[in-house]
Amino acid sequence: MLQGSSSKVEVELISAMKPTHTGKLPMDIWYLLTKKYHIDPKLLMRINNTFYQAFAPDIYKDFKDLQILLVASNTKKMRESDACFLKYGPDFPHKPYESYKIYERHKQSAHYEYELLDVRSKKDYSNYKSRPAKIITDPNKIKFLFETILTNPKSLLKATIKHLTVDVSLLYGYYDIVHSKKSLAKKALKKAGRKISVKKLNVELQPFITAELYDSFDEDRWGENINVQSSFSRFEKTQAGIVSNNKFPKNVYFKEMLHLSPVFDYYYNDLRASMRKITNFDDLRYLQNPFVDFPCRFGSLESKYLIRKKGDSYIKKILEHTTIITHEIEIYNRQFIKSNDFNLLISKIVETMSSEVTCQDIDTSLLIIGDKEDSNTDGQAFSMSSESLGDIVELKPVVTLVNKPAKR
Repeated sequence: MLQGSSSKVEVELISAMKPTHTGKLPMDIWYLLTKKYHIDPKLLMRINNTFYQAFAPDIYKDFKDLQILLVASNTKKMRESDACFLKYGPDFPHKPYESYKIYERHKQSAHYEYELLDVRSKKDYSNYKSRPAKIITDPNKIKFLFETILTNPKSLLKATIKHLTVDVSLLYGYYDIVHSKKSLAKKALKKAGRKISVKKLNVELQPFITAELYDSFDEDRWGENINVQSSFSRFEKTQAGIVSNNKFPKNVYFKEMLHLSPVFDYYYNDLRASMRKITNFDDLRYLQNPFVDFPCRFGSLESKYLIRKKGDSYIKKILEHTTIITHEIEIYNRQFIKSNDFNLLISKIVETMSSEVTCQDIDTSLLIIGDKEDSNTDGQAFSMSSESLGDIVELKPVVTLVNKPAKR
């Protein structure tokens, strides 16, 4: 039926049908129409509950395994960076930059303590054989999931989700959120850790080595030491077009984004799911985390002296590699949020994922990533033998993992 144009008989039959919640057509005909004429079923789902119940299972099947990445930071570094730009101008006046947008951002950020970043990877994962979970990085969709979907026991989308993994990356503000006495998130984490079905681990991971791209905001960045030029020019030969105003003033963050490259690799290798089974500190620290095989990871402070001994050519390789993979991470959007609202959001995520009622049928795994130094001079820079190579910075990641299996 309904192949090509309808015959006269078919039209008469359809016209004779009594109106229902699906109009004059039965649901199976609507289903055929969506396939034949490429009608978006999500539009029909908005009409009434009958369409919703019919099409939701097929639409939501991709949400069985759900991977969330929420990237956030306090706004201190942004405010310092924007103030410096508005006073002294961009690093490279001959490159594009947007003065008025930075001015507007600076005015707005004065009223907010945190920002949420929609961060994605530009790396080509098309040749990866693993089929990753459904990845969501949009803060608005993440908030909607935890505030509306997971709290609704009648939600068909919630019923579809079997595995929920959430990674919260705090570029700055980890200790304020996870360890501050006043933090609602800390209280939620402490409460979650007392549950028999929940396993909570806090681990300091081995440090990363990365490039420092000049984070001084209290003076003219083109001062006597021309730090900006030495900081950026060493990469120009290895990756065309990398010298720009993207880091300053646009993105603000650079070295802080390095860890997100192996995080996305972990997703597309379908390895994040393995962390749901971690039960001890050693497994988390040495065997199962996104940074285990990261080439920029070093095991101890002695690595500094080993790097110096290998010389400038080895140093340059590290700088080039970390810079290139960091540039694979792109900020698509950002939004501000008050400190109390952000604390409520994180505590809501913790409470929901560790709940034996709200998520009783869902395997959940929450990973909160931060930096041990956790200040706007985060990481400890140490100079190399050649001034033209600038500084290498040591970042010290710390993570909090909260796992809860579904009730079987």
